[in-house]
Amino acid sequence: MGLGAGFDAQGRVGPTFVGTVYPFQLDHMGHINIQFYVGLFDQASWGFFAWMGLTADRIRAENVGMAALVQENRFLAELQPGVSLEAWTRVLATSNKTVRYQHDLHRRGGGDPLVGTSVLTAACLDLTRRRARPLPDDIRRRLDDAVHRGGGGQ
Repeated sequence: MGLGAGFDAQGRVGPTFVGTVYPFQLDHMGHINIQFYVGLFDQASWGFFAWMGLTADRIRAENVGMAALVQENRFLAELQPGVSLEAWTRVLATSNKTVRYQHDLHRRGGGDPLVGTSVLTAACLDLTRRRARPLPDDIRRRLDDAVHRGGGGQ
């Protein structure tokens, strides 16, 4: 079920990621390099997929997966080593084969300021045929419930 099984007051799932910025992730300006910043969002996606029922075991057993189609990131703060972070994820919309969701990345402690967001659209894949397929029914129901809890769209 991922890192968190609950919804917050805004209808977000989480936390879908908890982590810390490490010195090796810095660039020559002394803050986290964009490749690692985006990697934090990627880790949140895997936590979100596990929450929605798409675990590593299920991926292998059913040959079903997810593929990102579109991603828009907003970097709102510089992150230095030692900063502790967590992501919460809101389901914005679903269709037969896709889900649109937003990760909100927060600094832990000190008032929980937002440091970045990532809005993604991902398609469900048949990993044998390498083509989009309908979301499994149980996953679609869970996502639809999350849309309702979070107010949907954006």
